[in-house]
Amino acid sequence: MGGADQLGETLATARTVAALAPGGAIHGITEGFKEAFHGAFLQPRPIGRVIPEGALSLGGLDFVIRDEGYGFAVELPAARLSATHLFGADCHSLLPSREALDAALAQCDALEAAGVRLILSTHHLPEGPEAIPAKRAYLLRVKAIAAEAPDAKAFETAVRAAFPTLGAEGYLAMTAAALYR
Repeated sequence: MGGADQLGETLATARTVAALAPGGAIHGITEGFKEAFHGAFLQPRPIGRVIPEGALSLGGLDFVIRDEGYGFAVELPAARLSATHLFGADCHSLLPSREALDAALAQCDALEAAGVRLILSTHHLPEGPEAIPAKRAYLLRVKAIAAEAPDAKAFETAVRAAFPTLGAEGYLAMTAAALYR
């Protein structure tokens, strides 16, 4: 036995449980990976316990579980740390809907209000609090462009022109396709 077999009970939010179920976003992604890798793709671990959003104590540590609309964050207030799925002030965001864009802006507000000093993202390097206003400015500009652009191509071109040095252009292309489907 190795790795994942030693992890113990898997915790998840109710939103994650729904996303893992047939018809949910995570289920669709994992099924796509299974197909792409001819069945050789690890399946999500069975959920041992559904945890609520809000304050939670585990192993003597206090956490805050925060629903971000398109995922969730785990905050450790004592450490002023937030672990989240996607952030990255120097890269494009993956925004599958206009609601996700608003949720990402709310995430910036929540991080700032919590006084977070370290942001750990599963798809990016650790960042400090200076990333929050930079990401907020990006999201606000993307929201304004989305309100004006008539189609995905115009949106993508305008965002790229506004932020020519940002990485993760694949996320920009995916966002454009999702917002204008």
